[in-house]
Amino acid sequence: MRMFVDDDQGFLAWQQAHSDGYIVNTTRVPRADYLILHRATCPHLGRPNSGVHWTRDYIKICAEEIDELARWARSHVTGTSYTDSVG
Repeated sequence: MRMFVDDDQGFLAWQQAHSDGYIVNTTRVPRADYLILHRATCPHLGRPNSGVHWTRDYIKICAEEIDELARWARSHVTGTSYTDSVG
């Protein structure tokens, strides 16, 4: 599992190398009301050279398994519960 903060290049490289992985998009201080789970291949994330700063205002927590991200959320974000809904 990797967390990307202010590291767009690292995030984009991880995303390319782990096409079967998952990404949680959240605020810089993670909140239970804003934890968005995406597949690494989601077209909403990681378009290189788009001018978007992927890890500046929001951070990305990336893992190859959803369960890793669920454990991270439960231990780092108060009030989270796990649901299996992937965008």
